[in-house]
Amino acid sequence: MALGLVLWVNPVLAQGTTATFDLSASSDAYHLGAGDRLNITVSNLPDLTTPVEIAPDGTIYLPLVGKVQVDGLTNQALKRRLLDLYQTYLKDPEVTVVLGTPRMVHVTVFGEVPQPGSYVLQQKPTASTTVSQVLQLAGGVTPTAAGQIILVRRLPNGEHLRRTLDLVAFIERGDTSQNPTLQDGDTLLIPRAQGRFQDAADPLLNSSLTPAGFEVRVIGAVQRPGVVRVAPDARLADALTACGGFATAQQATLLLVRFDELGNAGLRTLEANSPFTANLLLSPGDLLIAPRPSQTDSAAKANFFTVVEGLLTTLDHPQPTGQGTLAQPTCKTIKECPQE
Repeated sequence: MALGLVLWVNPVLAQGTTATFDLSASSDAYHLGAGDRLNITVSNLPDLTTPVEIAPDGTIYLPLVGKVQVDGLTNQALKRRLLDLYQTYLKDPEVTVVLGTPRMVHVTVFGEVPQPGSYVLQQKPTASTTVSQVLQLAGGVTPTAAGQIILVRRLPNGEHLRRTLDLVAFIERGDTSQNPTLQDGDTLLIPRAQGRFQDAADPLLNSSLTPAGFEVRVIGAVQRPGVVRVAPDARLADALTACGGFATAQQATLLLVRFDELGNAGLRTLEANSPFTANLLLSPGDLLIAPRPSQTDSAAKANFFTVVEGLLTTLDHPQPTGQGTLAQPTCKTIKECPQE
């Protein structure tokens, strides 16, 4: 599948180095951190067997060996460290480290999801949180999402690792390697696919990762102007049908206002009754405007654009920015908005 991806940079990530990584390799192992509860057993020595919780400074306190720095270690790495420490006092110690209760996991989601932001998740030792589960918490992916996700992981040494995941491979072929377990501090970016005005429905639209529907606004010369809710794979004709169609059979043009991931408004003029227009794939938050016949002369059209400009400045249509905040369209007038 050929996909056009929108480039995105998190300023925080730029502080360290970034490289690609294999999630099936050791980098996917669980890294211990503050809040994790561990069960540490020393064979045949019940006095040294104890449950502990990792302190905010990343340490635990154990009988005999005292304070031990464990932040960022895997279970196996901690086991090796404890063996080295106990060998100073014991002959041939046997140590077992078991993760009892994982800490709360913080995951950030940006891009083409209805509810971007940070999510705090309580994991279970027997059921880790996966990419698809977090996407569902964020409301799924929008119809304009690309079929790939970028997963960025920060390691304890400050290095950032990145991998591109193929959502379509997970949905169509059940490739679970594309739906890995998430770790504390992971960031997911869901880019926007280019050319979604023309794209046909793809596997994402018919999966559980796509919301049950979304809202678009239709105003102007239609029978019932207002907000309508449409299916994830809805076309422009579906929204017009929900509004009762055009008010007159002489409708010549239709305006489509679409907001990008930064909140910028783009304006597109369409032929009202062409098959191409009817088959356009809608996007959450789209605004459809049917100019009235009286607005065809230049003076009326100028007045019409003034009305639409006022609507855009007051329209409650926040969109996520790269910083996780919300922004209104940045173009000051319709004429300054980029043409799709």
